[in-house]
Amino acid sequence: MSAEDLGTRELGQVRGQRLDEFLATLRLLHNPSTNSKIGVPALDKLLANYTTRFDPTNLSAIPTPPIIEITSPGPKSGKTELLYWMIANLVLGSDGRDTTEHDEPRKTPDHARDQTSTDSEAQMEGDDTDLETNTTHNPTTGQPDHQIPPPSTNLREHHHTAPTTIALLVTSAPDITRLSQILLHHLLSSSPHLALPTAKSLVHSALSHIHIFQPTSLSSLIATVSSIPTYFLDPKNGSAKRRVGAIIIDSPSDYFWADKVGTQGQGQGQQGQQTQGKYPALASTLKRISTTLCTPIVFSTACLSTTSATSATSDTQASRPQLPSPFPTLPTLRLIISRHAIQGFNKDTDAETALKCKQGRVKAVREAGFGIRVNKWANEGQRDGSGDGDTAGFEVRINNKGVTVL
Repeated sequence: MSAEDLGTRELGQVRGQRLDEFLATLRLLHNPSTNSKIGVPALDKLLANYTTRFDPTNLSAIPTPPIIEITSPGPKSGKTELLYWMIANLVLGSDGRDTTEHDEPRKTPDHARDQTSTDSEAQMEGDDTDLETNTTHNPTTGQPDHQIPPPSTNLREHHHTAPTTIALLVTSAPDITRLSQILLHHLLSSSPHLALPTAKSLVHSALSHIHIFQPTSLSSLIATVSSIPTYFLDPKNGSAKRRVGAIIIDSPSDYFWADKVGTQGQGQGQQGQQTQGKYPALASTLKRISTTLCTPIVFSTACLSTTSATSATSDTQASRPQLPSPFPTLPTLRLIISRHAIQGFNKDTDAETALKCKQGRVKAVREAGFGIRVNKWANEGQRDGSGDGDTAGFEVRINNKGVTVL
């Protein structure tokens, strides 16, 4: 073999990568299971069955961080509270705390807080947990507006799973009171030995690592997602020392009709082709930022219809998401959350009997669980050998205290 042939052969084995791709490869070589874990045990079990395993002998196919879609048969079905529960898992880390870490105080900018910050603070002042959100963002620009310094405390945290920071992108003002309740309930459930004042202080500190953005349009959402790496890698960011645990969007489908009207208003392209909306750009941006930060993406969507799957199992549903292509094939894992049905009164039940059963019925409704199942739309199947079948998923109870896995 000539030197030229040898050089050509060796050159053919060289593979160019961006720095983020190279670091992701090293991360997977060190821990091959990290591409199917986000730090939430119930979801990690599903991801292990529904994601492609990393093959160290095939470096030409590097798995990307998971992208999870959560939908439901209708509104008020628990999607937002399920997202809050995921945030609690990620921003607090797993159970087990000691005094090996503590967060530095945040610096407050000199400019005045906007109305969003004022509303959030006023809302938290009325909450019995006496907690406040520490970071708010301008709903027009999607940029941080104000940071409220956390209370001075010597409390330090340590977690088996390291606590992370969260980018939460919402289309309407988040319910800070409810988010705080879910964080506190999760913390006390995982560490029942904690005193209530200590738990509240830990939650208060954790809230400062939930960075809330409120883009007002699909274009603003794309721009905000694109700016997330620069924002979190800024040394002045109070969460710069934490890994970004997830980028959570609730919900990109809220921009669907505005995007559709805008697309129809543009008519056809130069060669008679129908003008595409901005959702393909959002999908490519999410994939790029997810790879750059090695962080999962979680988003909720509304659905247009619910159909029964081929299986006769009542727990299995298949819901068509509202978002256009390429979103139906974008997620690594697609989930549907629905509340378990409560059997109604018999049509022959009189008023007296109904009143006698009132307390029992109220209790049944209050304790009704929610099922989270893998969405079977478009014959989405699981990895061979998982064995979970059509019932893959888990159960949660959502009440005024918080979210509990059953």
